[in-house]
Amino acid sequence: VRETELARKYYGDANVHTIDGLLDQAYNARIDGDALGALKLLETVNPLIRKAGMDRSAARARWWLIRGEALVDSEGGVEQAKAAYRAAAALFAAVAHDDPMYPDSLMDLGTVALERSEFRDAAAYYRQAVELVKSNFQSGGQLLVAYMGLALSLKNLGDFVGATSAFENGRNVAERTYGRDSRNYWAIVSDWAKFRYERGERAGALQAFESLLASLPGRREE
Repeated sequence: VRETELARKYYGDANVHTIDGLLDQAYNARIDGDALGALKLLETVNPLIRKAGMDRSAARARWWLIRGEALVDSEGGVEQAKAAYRAAAALFAAVAHDDPMYPDSLMDLGTVALERSEFRDAAAYYRQAVELVKSNFQSGGQLLVAYMGLALSLKNLGDFVGATSAFENGRNVAERTYGRDSRNYWAIVSDWAKFRYERGERAGALQAFESLLASLPGRREE
């Protein structure tokens, strides 16, 4: 907040530093669960982006993304959120392909599609996100989410070979990024074991569950 105030004082409102600062505040408000606060900040920064001639910039793409994430859980907000995610993804693709928030817009679209049982669309969005971040070792968190979404989408499409590959890749990312003692690792390993159980691979699935349980902190101390 202090940095944004200084930027407004020395550079004015319609300046990239001020705009980035306000977008950061809106993003943080959304992360903290203050959707209304995020939307109010976006209302403030909206005319500044336009005045600065930045409607075709990463800043506007971020604006759309944060707006979608602030609206998605509101009553009747899913359609508005989906439109915002699409606008963000299209703009990132056109003017800021390397922006670290581009994959988030695709994964948000994938999540909406997955929740609506639009599994083919969901798989396509998650696969795009995987391609964007898989070569960046600093994007392990994003890659894990993308692989998990892809695995669930392919499972529901009946592509069990593809789903297995996505689960395996996701597990490897979780282990490399967070370690075997992390909730992220436990979550994808348990989801993969459940998938195997449902597919009839019961012996292998039960063995995976047992190995996972044995690795949990409480069980290791017994």
